[in-house]
Amino acid sequence: MEKILATIFQIVIYYLSTNPEHIIYFSGNTLSRTRLYRIAINHSLSEITSFFDVLGLINSQLEPFTANKAYEAFLIRKK
Repeated sequence: MEKILATIFQIVIYYLSTNPEHIIYFSGNTLSRTRLYRIAINHSLSEITSFFDVLGLINSQLEPFTANKAYEAFLIRKK
């Protein structure tokens, strides 16, 4: 799983470097999968936030990502 998420992160870096105006939206298809994504983001947050803004969606509102908060989905955009 870690290898897959690292590969996806590299794809996101490439995609947003060639399409900096785009925003990537993602969520899990289950609550546990979304939680897994949150843990993965939290694990690499300092690296991720050096390139991107990470937002969490909660109650139909976007906010800056906060560790250990139960988000419904995530958005990543280039800084």
